Amino acid sequence: MKSPKMTTTMMLALLSGCLFMGCQDVVDSQTGAAPVPTIPSVPGPQKPADKVVVDGNAGPPVASEVGPWPQAVADETEFNFGRMSVGNELEHNFVIRNEGEADLILQAGEPTCKCTAFELSSTSVKPGESAELLVRWKGKFKDNSFQHGGPVYTNDPERSEVRFSVMGIVDADIDVLPNELWSVGTVTDTSPGTMQAVVLSRVHEKISITDIKSDSKYVTAEAVVVPPEKMGEYDALTAWYINVTVSPEMPPGVLEEELHITADCEDHPVTVKVTAQKSGPIRVLPTPGVVWVDSANGLKMEQFPAKEGREVHLNLLVEEAEDAESLQFTSVKSIPAFIEVGLEKIGRVGKDKARYRLSVRIPPGIPRSSRESADPGKIEIQTNHPSGQTLLIKVTYKAF
Repeated sequence: MKSPKMTTTMMLALLSGCLFMGCQDVVDSQTGAAPVPTIPSVPGPQKPADKVVVDGNAGPPVASEVGPWPQAVADETEFNFGRMSVGNELEHNFVIRNEGEADLILQAGEPTCKCTAFELSSTSVKPGESAELLVRWKGKFKDNSFQHGGPVYTNDPERSEVRFSVMGIVDADIDVLPNELWSVGTVTDTSPGTMQAVVLSRVHEKISITDIKSDSKYVTAEAVVVPPEKMGEYDALTAWYINVTVSPEMPPGVLEEELHITADCEDHPVTVKVTAQKSGPIRVLPTPGVVWVDSANGLKMEQFPAKEGREVHLNLLVEEAEDAESLQFTSVKSIPAFIEVGLEKIGRVGKDKARYRLSVRIPPGIPRSSRESADPGKIEIQTNHPSGQTLLIKVTYKAF
């Protein structure tokens, strides 16, 4: 005898009982087996990863969406090294504390300069503990005001990035003023040429000049301490005057000699060039269209095509008796070597003077090049004149 089919009323009654009793005694109408109860899942707090990984690389730390959280505290984020010598390396430790309730994750970012190194002592800091950020800076070049640093990233939701920086001044152990040429001006047969220069330090509080050597017997120098009340004129910690003298016994013409100054804070001497002029029996005079700067013995040959070259002329007015041997060049040294020089006698001026034409030629076909006032070409000429006068001509040009 078949079991009667379950009516709709019966099914509703069973479901009501299930809801009321918890379904413990409800069985499947076909198999008679008790069903497995389903317990719904309840969402709970989820903490994301401390780092986000993109293409295999860990990115900056990410703060949790829910607490507890860390708290990054740095009382000092800038440090001034003050003055430092070129080539010196200094370092400073910044402290990062965790005053929060969860682990503080740190990651050093990219510094603003390759000369600056960031090194964290720890990348995970527990509550109540701290980590150090070592910033190391090497001053490779002179810099009147450097400031470099970079960020440190954190998982602190209130301070995801903390920027640290170091600053200061990089200077040479010693400096000289003037810093190019030391010119004593004009020397005569009866009076020397003199000038005063300064050797100073903006890094060391005290230096001593231990030696001064000259390449010329006509150039001498002595060092004298700059008084404290004068130090502010040079923005220096310590300084010395260098009093330079060029003797009247120097031969006529232009003198260019080197002076070597040694201080106790330097391993090698500082070298400067001393220049002086003394009028002699050979005078250089310009010709129309040619630019000659007498005070610097400078000849400006201007611009010209390299494939065409250029030639200019200067006049020489020479003290020369009628029966004397004509002026001749006994030695010519040119830099660059392709600069050519010629000499031609063109007449006399009275009984005691003669005129000559000096030609300076840059031949066609040289490479494109230029010589500026900071690095001019040079022509050094020795003559047979009884005075022993030499001629030094500085040449500037641009061959395009």
